[in-house]
This record gives sequence, C-alpha cells and structure tokens, in this order.
Amino acid sequence: MTNNGNDKIVFYTFTLGDVEDPDMYAQFEVESWLDTELGKWAQKNSEEELTMTYIWDDSNMQCRVSVWGELTEQNHTYWKLKFKP
Repeated sequence: MTNNGNDKIVFYTFTLGDVEDPDMYAQFEVESWLDTELGKWAQKNSEEELTMTYIWDDSNMQCRVSVWGELTEQNHTYWKLKFKP
C-alpha cells in the first residue's frame, strides 16, 4: 500500500486474550516492544506517529493488535534488509 509515496508497514503484531482492559495490556506490550532495536528504529524513522490498531475476534475471545507506521521508500528498503524475517 502506498500513501503519498510512503509505504504502510506493520512493524509488530501480537494477540491479547480476553482481558478486562485491552488498552492497558496492549499499551504495556507496545511499550516493551518500543524498547527493542526495531521499536526504537520504527519510532525514529516513521514518517508519522506510530499507530496501534485492534482486530477483534469474538469467536475466540481475543484480539490481534498491530503497530504500524509509514516509511519512505529508502527506509522501507532498509527495514526489509535489516529487520524483516
């Protein structure tokens, strides 16, 4: 996907079980991830503030949380070479 010449990248995803306050649990997990090498790099090199989204799965009583941002073509190439498995 492209937007204004930038690529939207999902940097990190994880699943939360059925918890009373998913925002609090997600924020704790994301803050831990932001302390990693990739998290620090994503914060520094994303064109805009990183965004956290939720996809709810009521049948399994869980949600998938994704952290994403936009990268320039040059930073996208660097990310693919350095971090993408």
